[in-house]
Amino acid sequence: MVLPGKNTHVFYIHSPITWSMAQAVIAHLGLTDTDIRLIGARGMTGPGLHLTVADDGGVSIADSCAFLQQMLAICEPGRGLVLYLPHSVFLAARILGRSGRVQQIHYLEEGLTSAEPARLAAMPPLLAEAAPLLQALRQHGLIDALQLDPADIARCALMPAAAFDWRNPKYAGSFACSDDTFGGMPQVTPLTLPRAASAQRAQLVSFASVLTGAGCGPDLTAVIEAQCVRVLAMAETMSARYAAEALLFRLHPRDSGGLPRWFYDAWRRYGQTYPRWCELHGLDSLAEPALHHFAHYHVIGHSTQSKYVCAWWGAASLSRVAQLY
Repeated sequence: MVLPGKNTHVFYIHSPITWSMAQAVIAHLGLTDTDIRLIGARGMTGPGLHLTVADDGGVSIADSCAFLQQMLAICEPGRGLVLYLPHSVFLAARILGRSGRVQQIHYLEEGLTSAEPARLAAMPPLLAEAAPLLQALRQHGLIDALQLDPADIARCALMPAAAFDWRNPKYAGSFACSDDTFGGMPQVTPLTLPRAASAQRAQLVSFASVLTGAGCGPDLTAVIEAQCVRVLAMAETMSARYAAEALLFRLHPRDSGGLPRWFYDAWRRYGQTYPRWCELHGLDSLAEPALHHFAHYHVIGHSTQSKYVCAWWGAASLSRVAQLY
């Protein structure tokens, strides 16, 4: 049973743009610190985050149950939950969509996926059978904790997945900062993200995620190490080419862990420039970097950041190296 009173608003954040969208939604709705719980995915850490996770468990039953337990541990027992998600593709989000604890589900603009909702409108079922999922949910105490109907969970586990399940009765709207986001979906609220009034003196070099670029497979060590070598070589090249400029370097948040130790040892030469600049100039280092209006942006690899730089500051502010990995 959900206790009467205020709900807990849970934000699942896995990128700079979803962090910035979360801050805008919190301000828009007038939520207080006691109302919210912020979950940083892909290893995102920083002030204000209540929980840091690698991901939401993906299609793994064990990992999804572990994530749900971690999420519930930071929420007050018995209170209703209002969720803010970048998408509902994977298993944990599908379970939460059937939870009696969950009162509402909202989506946050997160870049490329939310710009093409039809592309992931229907995906294959995540599971071949529902029995192992139900067994795991019972073992972890999640049937009661999330107020789940086992029959409903058994059905949804075998249905096609959806990136944005806006037909779910719990769907209560989405929040966007771009005109091309959530096309065809109802109840989309546009928000204007706060952008820097004047340009920073520095130029920013951002690298797309090494781990994402490596793809999936049983042993990616050689692939990841080769990509790390390319990142360091590109950083060295950029540093030499723009020696007279204030040049900042930034890894994708997902790569804050999971790469070889030797890479992080070598990266220290470059990697402290961006957070240090943000600290000195009062900038939010977790926010979408395009909001900070740097003198120029160099985006290495396929990254959503390019979209926001062009939209807010014009294509002349951006240089891209499309293929690195």
